[in-house]
Amino acid sequence: MRPAAPRQAADARLPWAAVALLCAVQFAAYVDRALPAVTAPLIRDELGLSDAQIGGLQGPAFVALYVIGLLAAGHWARAANPWRLSLACLTIWTLGAAIFALAPNYGGMVVGRVLLGAGQAVFVPAALMLIAGQAEPGRRARGLSLFTTGSAAGRSGALLLGGAALVWLGAGVAGLEGWRAASLALMAPNLILAALLVRAGTTAPPPYPPERHGGLGAALGVVARRPLAYLSIAAAGGACVFVVQAAGAWAPSLLHRAFDLDPGASALVFGLIVLVFAPLGHLSAGWLMAAARGGGPAPFVAGAAAVAAACAAFLPVADRIEALFLIAGLTAAGGTAAASVLIGVQAMTAAPQRPAMGALFLAVISVAGVAGGPWLTGLLSDLRAASGAGAGLAEAIAAAAGGAGVVALALAVASGRLWRPALSETPA
Repeated sequence: MRPAAPRQAADARLPWAAVALLCAVQFAAYVDRALPAVTAPLIRDELGLSDAQIGGLQGPAFVALYVIGLLAAGHWARAANPWRLSLACLTIWTLGAAIFALAPNYGGMVVGRVLLGAGQAVFVPAALMLIAGQAEPGRRARGLSLFTTGSAAGRSGALLLGGAALVWLGAGVAGLEGWRAASLALMAPNLILAALLVRAGTTAPPPYPPERHGGLGAALGVVARRPLAYLSIAAAGGACVFVVQAAGAWAPSLLHRAFDLDPGASALVFGLIVLVFAPLGHLSAGWLMAAARGGGPAPFVAGAAAVAAACAAFLPVADRIEALFLIAGLTAAGGTAAASVLIGVQAMTAAPQRPAMGALFLAVISVAGVAGGPWLTGLLSDLRAASGAGAGLAEAIAAAAGGAGVVALALAVASGRLWRPALSETPA
């Protein structure tokens, strides 16, 4: 007789307060992760860096250990307490953010970003283990969309709080440059979140107890049974995240260079856009997927990717007001597409394999999107600047983000019918 596999109860659920705490930690993670997009002009001027080097800090340096941590967590994390893992991750990435803020040179900043990526890597599978462990598909979809909204809101928080801190601390504090003092100040809430994680570990147990499972081997076995479905949705996810990262990493610099806003004002303006339109995109994905009742994410990915590609294409010829509307559309559409893909992958996978599959999926899209988006956009900008192009950064964003949007659209149209949920997810 085969052993009973899932230990998940039919009514397994996580309290919404616990989901909100995970969203808050994800918010803090993205504030620390996205802050270099705010401080990039000041770091660039202070250290004499190129756009490609700035993009390297935002993308490849962060992803260097992030991917390894994701894969390790996907393989072993199911046997551990996800609340304790989350606390350890928060501690490690806060240390990395502090090293980055205090580093005297580019090499030290790379070390800080690598450590920050290593700490944040394990948190995502731990949080997904808690949220995706819920039995009800609609509740799980809304929980996942709230979690990804924490990511979007964190990018907004980095921009708004970072911009405000630059305005307030721009003259420097205690011998530290303004951007360094602002970066350190924004880490303070992490201490409160750490205390709340300790409490949550005793008041909100996981929907199912820790257990050993097949880890990455089991996830790869699932992929092997539906290779075209999983490979195509992973490629689409990478393209969607590429859109979000390419635009998010460089939009403040675009507003600074093209429209003569100072770095603090650029961050505040883009932060307001992200505050409204990124959650709109992510929450829309959650409600659309919940309302689809067993349908896959392909229609939502295709529609959102088409909107994102169109918005990116018109950036180089837009005036200031038009650019703000286009960036808003790009932000909302990119969020809808990326969140739809993540929810779709969880629905395609049986509950016991979801943590490992989530880690494997996030590792793939991180290499493609998180590492590639900021760096390739910066490289294209440098190449355009070297050729004497006046709108080099806008053209780089249009080429990178627009091209990735077209790729996501094509994959959703060509392969979206394969992204069907697991049988247990389909209503009778």
